[in-house]
Amino acid sequence: GWGTATDGNTWTDQAGVATELSVSANEARLKGANSSSFLYMTLGNATANNVDLVARYTSGDYKNDEGHVLFDFANTSTYYLAGIDAPNSAAVINIFKASGGSEVQKASTSFSATNGTAYWERIHVTTSGNSATIQVRAWKDGTAEPTTWNLTWTDTAALAAGKVGINGWDDGKGWTMDHFTAGNLSASPSPS
Repeated sequence: GWGTATDGNTWTDQAGVATELSVSANEARLKGANSSSFLYMTLGNATANNVDLVARYTSGDYKNDEGHVLFDFANTSTYYLAGIDAPNSAAVINIFKASGGSEVQKASTSFSATNGTAYWERIHVTTSGNSATIQVRAWKDGTAEPTTWNLTWTDTAALAAGKVGINGWDDGKGWTMDHFTAGNLSASPSPS
């Protein structure tokens, strides 16, 4: 697995094959022999609805891999995912929702990514009543963070507060995720 993060919280493998996970040079790595299992890793035990999540993701094959931030995770049947993905052999930024076991793409936009180049992902979630607004942006490492969002989606049936973490899949060329942070974890209460 990925062990303990620098803040002392432990990474927990919720789904995926532990032998495909490693840590090197403070980077969380996922590498399957030809393709990996779907990975769901949560960090710590804190739960929240309103979060600001940031991670740096590098893939050896952006047209086939996925490197999402995971949030409002209750279990492997109920969660949100957002970030860089490749559902149709082309890099995109996606937002997914799983509720009751069915994972559904809720919003998507194209994104140009170069294999082996690192990209930052920021996911900002604000919840009010039964609605959650999810905003996503991605940008190349070494460039300024944009002030606009690549993708915004509002869920009028927001999930309850849950854990945060990482979701991913690798086609065999490997990927890394580092600099994962989650902030604003004590914001407003979950929807009723």
